[in-house]
Amino acid sequence: MYRVVGPDGRVTYTDQAPQGKGTSVKEVSIPSYPQPQRWQAPPSSNESEASTSPSSELVMYASQSCGYCKQARSYMKAKGIAYREVDVGKDKAGAAEFARLGGKGVPLFSLGRQTLAGFSADSFDAFLRSSSR
Repeated sequence: MYRVVGPDGRVTYTDQAPQGKGTSVKEVSIPSYPQPQRWQAPPSSNESEASTSPSSELVMYASQSCGYCKQARSYMKAKGIAYREVDVGKDKAGAAEFARLGGKGVPLFSLGRQTLAGFSADSFDAFLRSSSR
């Protein structure tokens, strides 16, 4: 992808290298979705929550219209992976937990204190392996 600044100062983006004088061209990369990202949930500020151990239950925060959520459901079903699904559009308590975990998009997986944003089979498998240690 190229970022082009024309002689008039207008910025445009194109997938082909521009030709011509008077333009400033910079190649840019735009990440595709999903970019699975693994992070630890922040420690709870609530002392009673902090004293309880994290759940070893796999939870998928999802929505019915999400294509990646559908892929994840199919993948987990084919592999026989048990999980609990929370529809963040219909479950207010679940949506609040999703927000507390820092959820910005679905699917978001939670297992113990670990989370995984987005879905790809490889990153999901790695997430399960490292979370089971």
